[in-house]
Amino acid sequence: MSYNVIYNRSVQKYLEKMDSAVSLRITAWIEKNLAGCEDPRSVGRYAENMQEHGDIV
Repeated sequence: MSYNVIYNRSVQKYLEKMDSAVSLRITAWIEKNLAGCEDPRSVGRYAENMQEHGDIV
């Protein structure tokens, strides 16, 4: 099962208020790394910390 990313209205408003370059960078990262992935929790600091401590193979 792959995940889809849906931006609710409050996120859209927040992104519109940000600098356009930053907003584009954030949405591009989300689309590249989270949209369509099998486990969105595998990407992030928690997963990185777990790998450093040997909890995730």
